[in-house]
Order: sequence, then C-alpha cells, then structure tokens
Amino acid sequence: MIIATGSQGEPRAALQRLAQGRHPFVDLQPGDNVIFSAKAIPGNERPIEQLKSA
Repeated sequence: MIIATGSQGEPRAALQRLAQGRHPFVDLQPGDNVIFSAKAIPGNERPIEQLKSA
C-alpha cells in the first residue's frame, strides 16, 4: 500500500508524478488500484479528471 498526496491534481504532488511515471521510487503498473479518498474542491474538477485519465 502506498499513500500519496495530490488528490486535487496538484502538478508536483506525489500522485501526479505516479500517474505520469515520474516518481523516483514507485511505478504504477496496469492493474494497480488507486483510491481517491478526498472530495473535489470546487474549481479543481479539470485537474482531477486529467489526473484520473493519466
């Protein structure tokens, strides 16, 4: 289990780097599950959707 920051799509947060394959220590693989446990802050919908589709 990995707990990562950045559920709002922040560009330099760990979750964004994981999604883009830019994290220095962890690589997400096909079949890995990512659970978002935070509500979207109004106005962050677009970056969150971009993060989910990365």
